[in-house]
Amino acid sequence: MKIVFRAFFALCSTLVAYYCVKTWLTECNTFGAFLLATIPSLFVVLADYVIFYSLLPRLQVKNPYIKVKTKNNLVEYSIKIPVQNPGRYSALQVEIEACVLERNQDNLTYHLQADFSRFLMIPGAMIALDNIRVFDFTQIAPPTLQYIDNVEKAIGVLRQDNSVLRVRLYGTHAISGLGRGYEYQFKLTGDIFVLESGPKYDVLSLFKKPSFNFFA
Repeated sequence: MKIVFRAFFALCSTLVAYYCVKTWLTECNTFGAFLLATIPSLFVVLADYVIFYSLLPRLQVKNPYIKVKTKNNLVEYSIKIPVQNPGRYSALQVEIEACVLERNQDNLTYHLQADFSRFLMIPGAMIALDNIRVFDFTQIAPPTLQYIDNVEKAIGVLRQDNSVLRVRLYGTHAISGLGRGYEYQFKLTGDIFVLESGPKYDVLSLFKKPSFNFFA
């Protein structure tokens, strides 16, 4: 819907600029006036997109990994999911959801429970060296206990060919307050999670250098 609205806005601004220039430059041909109106309009629309996406939070889910530890002669399994903020400014109200997704006719989900599912803030890379938070999923969410009662069994389901680890992430930009959601899917191959689907291209990647990135 946002794309449709912005395309409509771009078309309207181009037509308005065209008629304005046409009346001002009566001696120019209509094609030249149209080009003179279109080029600045396209530049304005492009700048609008760059500024808009630059004011969104930049969060990345790094590859999860399995952690095994022994406590009271019992082996405990957990899935750790690192989240990084490579942007200049902090990301606030960061929330995460992880589940085992069986991709079949019913698309069954088995939700995991983390020690902390929400962080108040993840600092940006330019203001803190510690711009990574690791969410530790050590238990099964209560609604899922009737199907799977521990993380070890959830890992067993993940080893099936039709199962993936789905991670959903949300956060807001510390300056603009704009929010953004992400979804990743990881396939467990052996004991290593491999990214299968997720955000691959970001407009903000054009502004990775701090000297050029004023908003990320």
